[in-house]
Amino acid sequence: VLHNSSDWGGKPYSPDGRSVVFSSNRSGNMDLFVFDIDSGELRQLIEGPAQDWDPAFTPDGREVLFSSDRSGNLEVWRVSVDGSDPRQVTTDGVSAENPTMTPNGEWIAYYGGDPAKPGLYRIRPDGSDARVLVEGFLTVPDVSPDGRYVVYAQIGLAELESTIRVVEVESGEPLPFVITLSFDPLAANVTYGRSRWWPDGTAIAFLGLDEQGRTGVFLQDFSPGEDTTASRRKLAGFYDDVIIESFGISPDGERVTLAVLHQESNLMVAEGVPGLE
Repeated sequence: VLHNSSDWGGKPYSPDGRSVVFSSNRSGNMDLFVFDIDSGELRQLIEGPAQDWDPAFTPDGREVLFSSDRSGNLEVWRVSVDGSDPRQVTTDGVSAENPTMTPNGEWIAYYGGDPAKPGLYRIRPDGSDARVLVEGFLTVPDVSPDGRYVVYAQIGLAELESTIRVVEVESGEPLPFVITLSFDPLAANVTYGRSRWWPDGTAIAFLGLDEQGRTGVFLQDFSPGEDTTASRRKLAGFYDDVIIESFGISPDGERVTLAVLHQESNLMVAEGVPGLE
């Protein structure tokens, strides 16, 4: 149990699979932490008054990408794994989140939440050549293991339905592949359709609900041009007493890390409220 962990960005596992990066409010506000799986050591990567979240290791393991409001609004940043030299990457101006990098280190894909120009973007690590790949309101992109594609989700709150789609990184062309899932009941802080690539790129894992309304991670084969719904199977989660908020997959596919929510309902009495005395 990592304790008070929050959401992840693209790749929460280090390339060697020995560490997990996450954000937590255990320090008083959202900061970044790295957990060593073998030793159990927990260290704070970065600290300060800013809200830092959506962390993801870069493919070479030397840096962590994250989203932070330290410049006044949420932007994508980079920081060395020892916590030194934080650098701003994007200049979205409103809300740049969910960074994920291609294996060759050439591109960072992220969601730009400026209402005037929302969409899935790609940008160089030095902040140059920003380009929109998919226009519209979407969420949680993840780059494929070979760096060719980005998977993302579009949430239809009115329909209580999520649509998972895939687009090419270089061209921005959509692939003929769609995963559709419904999410009733709705749970706060859960992004139904949050997706991760399986390490060999042959399948996509995503958050959804089972027939009993429990949240968990499904795995479904990835084959452009084909309906692979019949291959959908349960991977992790689906507990009766907790809600799965997010997840990460180790590089070898042997381990799945879950972020869970515990919900409580309490009747409370407030005494000494001004105006009621």
